[in-house]
Parts: sequence; C-alpha cells; structure tokens
Amino acid sequence: MIVIGLTGGLASGKTTIAKIFKRYSGVVVLNADTVAHRALYKDSPLFKKIIGAFGKGILSADGAISRKKLAESVFKNKKKYQKLCALIYPWLLDQVERKIALYRNKKKIKAVVVEAAMLIESGLYHQMDIIVVVHLSKTQQLARAIKRGRMSLEQIKKRIKFQMSQEGKNKYADCIIKNNGNLQEAKRQVKEFFKQHNI
Repeated sequence: MIVIGLTGGLASGKTTIAKIFKRYSGVVVLNADTVAHRALYKDSPLFKKIIGAFGKGILSADGAISRKKLAESVFKNKKKYQKLCALIYPWLLDQVERKIALYRNKKKIKAVVVEAAMLIESGLYHQMDIIVVVHLSKTQQLARAIKRGRMSLEQIKKRIKFQMSQEGKNKYADCIIKNNGNLQEAKRQVKEFFKQHNI
C-alpha cells in the first residue's frame, strides 16, 4: 500500500482532485482537515486546552467551540495561529497515523490519499510516500475563493498569508497537478500519475 499526500493552497481544488483519485479501484481518501476539526469537539482531549488558550469568547451559545469565532481569533496574529497549530498538529499526526495503520491491514486497498491543506506545515508530509501538490496561479486562487462566497476578500488574503506559499509547497512535491479549471485535463494528469507510479 502506498500513502499519497495531497495538498495545495486555499481554493486550489484539492477536493476536486481527491475525488478523481477516489474513482480508482483500491484507492481511499482521508481528509486530514476533517480529522483536525474533530479536535474542537466536546469529547476531544483538546477541547478544554483550546478554550484555555483562546478564552470562552470562541464558544457558541450551546457551549461548543465555534470554528468561525476561533478563526476570527487566530487569524488576527501569527502568534495565536502558531499556538493553535502547536496544540492541534501533534494530535492530528497521531490520528492520521492510526487511520493509515488501519488501512494497511486491508488487502484490497492499494493507496491512501491524505488530503490536507497544511500537509507540509504540520509535518504530516513525513508520513507520506509521495507528495502531490495542486497548483494554480494567485489570480485564479483569489477568483475561486471569492466565488465560493464564504469569506470576504480581506479574510481570504489573511488565510493565504498564513499558509505556505505555492512556490514553497512545490519544493516538496513529487508531482504537481496544474488545476486551471479544466476537469478533463485534471483527470488526464491524475491518470498519468497512476501510470507513472504503477498504482
């Protein structure tokens, strides 16, 4: 079994590429960002630590951690962001490692694709056999992020600023998939990737 790390910047189209990977027989996709969100759940061992670090202002009316409020807090300055990363990353690495180990025991699985926005920054890339980076221009990145309508332009720019640059991610890549919005071209590149790595 091979473990493939899939990453890219905000609105790069990682999820679209992950779905193409998933169509291949024997391939499963593990979304590390979804796993990371579980660190905020009330039954998480990190729940009280996160509240202790960022205060009760991040809580919603029902006493749960609000991802929106937490984001508003941590994306104000680098120190707060680094504090959150220091709390979540070790836990995330352990959780992903456990899940990969479970997949190794299943004979029909040929590859696990770990989709993670912060694959490099978290150190998660050390667990990967191959690293795939989804690439697109900064102009396209901004246009796609704005089109989603989830954040303002100012919020988008802040998020991008806190992430590793596209050029930085590319240095870690074993394969770069250029995702300009042409689905057929994206499929062709994934097909070529599978052919090259005999998966």
